[in-house]
Amino acid sequence: MTRGGIVIELAPKEYELLVALVDRQGAVRVASDSVITRTIDTHIAELRRKLEHDPAHPRHILTVRKVGDRLQR
Repeated sequence: MTRGGIVIELAPKEYELLVALVDRQGAVRVASDSVITRTIDTHIAELRRKLEHDPAHPRHILTVRKVGDRLQR
């Protein structure tokens, strides 16, 4: 994957999560198990760090509070 012409390396789980977000076409990804949710939150944070220009104020990988995450194109 590239961002601004620079190759960005994604871990396998980060890539799978990104594909899942893209496949959902803006719909919210919901996780029910709290352990799984925290694991996904960690991967979401890494995706933001790698892909967003300002990870503290994401524009593309968004969290819908108390619901889940979604991809905003």
